[in-house]
Amino acid sequence: LVDRGRRRVTQTALWIRDQYPYVDLILTSTALRASQTADIIQEEAIPRAGLVAQRGLYLADVFEIISTIQTAPDNAQCLMLVGHNPAMELLCTLLNNNSSLSTPIKPATAAVFDVPCSTWAEFNPFDASYRAIFVPKRGKRREQQ
Repeated sequence: LVDRGRRRVTQTALWIRDQYPYVDLILTSTALRASQTADIIQEEAIPRAGLVAQRGLYLADVFEIISTIQTAPDNAQCLMLVGHNPAMELLCTLLNNNSSLSTPIKPATAAVFDVPCSTWAEFNPFDASYRAIFVPKRGKRREQQ
């Protein structure tokens, strides 16, 4: 991640720390920027959460992401995914009853959904309900004097 990306991810991490500190498990793509993003979020917001790099999230389509969710361990009550567009935005649309979110899913955006399932194997994206979205502020670059 470049400095600007690190700043944005840190903003998101602080929001997660304040709003959703009970994340148990972070599943991240093996891509470098996704892994760096997950590392920053874990360090800044949820250090007790497990962190697992999933090769299947790299270049995954929405159905592969759903399959990955369905194989998550059941001892994780709250799951976070760090992945890539366009699949993550499509997943959010699917989780939001096939309606686009009011805000596009850009880098370092966090979207939160409730999913009523007793095991991750039972995860059904059509049962989800939208809860919140966070988009980090995009500051202007300052010129060095």
